[in-house]
Amino acid sequence: MLYEIRNYHIKPEKFEDWKEWIRETGLPFIKGKMDLVGFWLKNDMTPEIRSSFEEEALGPSNVTWIVRWQSKEQRDKAWQDLRESDEWQHIFSMVPGGRDTYIRTEAKFAEVI
Repeated sequence: MLYEIRNYHIKPEKFEDWKEWIRETGLPFIKGKMDLVGFWLKNDMTPEIRSSFEEEALGPSNVTWIVRWQSKEQRDKAWQDLRESDEWQHIFSMVPGGRDTYIRTEAKFAEVI
């Protein structure tokens, strides 16, 4: 079992509009295509960050979600199929502010211990 942990940094000025888009349009489609473990949005609480390094100017992500996969190959194929589908291309074209709304996206992979 493989877990994909995705972190997004959405432009703060687009975040409220993006939240509406993901709740009403993006997430219903994704839920039908992936084994979604959970999807979390930043709230108004101040994050607690402890580090011996200077805090990155970007700060913590404002969206985190986790998808469960059987393998990396299954994940890669599912993402390719999703991105190439006409339906997703239409849905993604409705992102408020377009692709520029995403300052940074991260995907990391983990296994359960």
